[in-house]
Amino acid sequence: MFFLVLGLHANSQDWGDDWGDDYYEWDSEWDDEYNDDWDDEWGDYEWTGTDDDFDGIPNTEDCTPLEPTFVSISHPNVSSLSADPGDSTTQLKTSFTVQGFVKPTITLKYVAAETYKVAKTNISGCTVNYSIESTSLPVGSHGFGILVQDAYHSAEDSVHYTVVDDQKPVLTCPAAQKLCYSSTNAYTIPSLITSDNCGIKSVSYVISGATTRSGSGGNAGEQFNEGLSTITWTVTDVNDNQSSGSTDVTINKQIAVLIPDSKALNNGVDVNTVYIGYASAASLDLTANPNGGSGTYSYKWSTGATTPSIKVSPAVTTTYTITITDGGSCTVTASKQVKVADVRCGAKVNVCHGGGTLCIDKVGVTDHLNHGDKLGRCGTGNFIVSNAQATRENSLVNNNLSVYPNPGRGQFTLQLSNNKTDRAELIITNNKGVKVEQKQVQLTAGRQMLHFDLQGQSEGLYLLQVVNEGQVRTTKIAIQR
Repeated sequence: MFFLVLGLHANSQDWGDDWGDDYYEWDSEWDDEYNDDWDDEWGDYEWTGTDDDFDGIPNTEDCTPLEPTFVSISHPNVSSLSADPGDSTTQLKTSFTVQGFVKPTITLKYVAAETYKVAKTNISGCTVNYSIESTSLPVGSHGFGILVQDAYHSAEDSVHYTVVDDQKPVLTCPAAQKLCYSSTNAYTIPSLITSDNCGIKSVSYVISGATTRSGSGGNAGEQFNEGLSTITWTVTDVNDNQSSGSTDVTINKQIAVLIPDSKALNNGVDVNTVYIGYASAASLDLTANPNGGSGTYSYKWSTGATTPSIKVSPAVTTTYTITITDGGSCTVTASKQVKVADVRCGAKVNVCHGGGTLCIDKVGVTDHLNHGDKLGRCGTGNFIVSNAQATRENSLVNNNLSVYPNPGRGQFTLQLSNNKTDRAELIITNNKGVKVEQKQVQLTAGRQMLHFDLQGQSEGLYLLQVVNEGQVRTTKIAIQR
């Protein structure tokens, strides 16, 4: 808003110049001689106002020249004016009145003629009212003189005023921000929007609460701590008017989630591993434990499950991922890989006993595991990491493998049916898991016969394994004499 402060100073022409000292003793020394002279010199004048003379204001009055002391210019008291808040200028719109002049002429002094427009608004005898209006004027000091003249005397007035900008800047603060925790501690806060009719000089901010810092400009930066912080902006325009506003920024507490390691059995198994061929260890439970954040958690596993815990029994090594969302719509993810081991040896189960692999009945597995044995073959050849490998594993297990004579005295023939030509390892262990024979053999596609001699071994049961590309074909042989 702008306002005008005006001062008017009317100075009648120094009548002493024309009238002598009698001017100052007008009342006490007035006599018939002066009265006669006044009548002779000034007489009675009739002023007839017409449309042409007074800009379309018809009026006819008798106007007798007044004594010089009654010649005057008057102005109403104007304290302030409003202007367009979108502009840095304003207009002076006011009026003044002259009295005691006969057909006066108005001259504005000390300003360009086009800056102000003067128009008569009313005539009553020797009293004439005028309006005066300026063009748009900028902030600062302004003024002009009013010279009023007629055929007999003149007077001068002066107007001084200041256009002042007291309109505060307009600022639009960003809405309250509720943001999810970021490990980079970098957040995007919308910038402050400002405007002012005369222009912005400076923008500053102070951040309090969980974050304490300050700076300049409409962008309060990216670094905020967990919790509630308040940005308070102060905007100053070129004429030192100020406005302020604030925005709350809440950084939600960090969400963390842990999927603990899980075991299919209490003993004899690896963590995060399921075992094909032994139903009791073919699945395990995965549980997500979140903390932090706010409100109630919701869960979404990569399997589609929406519970904190799931039971998994993959056919190949698989990674399971969970996404947890808190009450503030903030999310966190975690993953756990579950490996798959194939422990089948025909209809039985492989266990690792004393460094050697045994193929035992399923009913005996629990006892072995409780005494320190481990489910599956010794070494790392148990795991299935792809669907293709799982298919290949099943194919190898189902291939024909037979030994004759069985039982025998020590000399045996192994009959194989192979899918392709390849290298393989032949391993024979006794009932204590100790290897008694181990050698490399060449496999040929189709049906194949291999011979081996165990005549140096004692009577009993033995486990024969053919290992190829990490896969095992197994059968039992017996020596009897």
